[in-house]
Amino acid sequence: MSENPAVNAMNLAPRCTATSKRTGLRCQAPAVRGKRVCRCHGAYAGAPRGSAHGRYVHGQRTIQAQAERLYERLLLNEAGDLLSAMLQARLKKIVENGRRDCLNDRQDRLFENGPNVDGIRNAF
Repeated sequence: MSENPAVNAMNLAPRCTATSKRTGLRCQAPAVRGKRVCRCHGAYAGAPRGSAHGRYVHGQRTIQAQAERLYERLLLNEAGDLLSAMLQARLKKIVENGRRDCLNDRQDRLFENGPNVDGIRNAF
């Protein structure tokens, strides 16, 4: 081995895992630190994220913005399910007690075929 420590470190470095299409042999260049391939085979590939990217416009499609919208949608769905369950329980109680006088005309039409949660969502 060489006397130069920099040369020794380069010889001991992990090697690029890229292979040739023609020969099937691996590239023998040292891999970039933290990557599996060398600089010639795409170790520095990829675009920067966020506002550092050249085509960044408004951030509506960022991973964080999409995750926030998904969370809001799930929260709204949960709230809708809870509200429909509460309405169904309330309407069932009204039907059992025979207190149809406390309903307005629009709500009264919902009870022609019995309590229907989907009909309630559309009525209000």
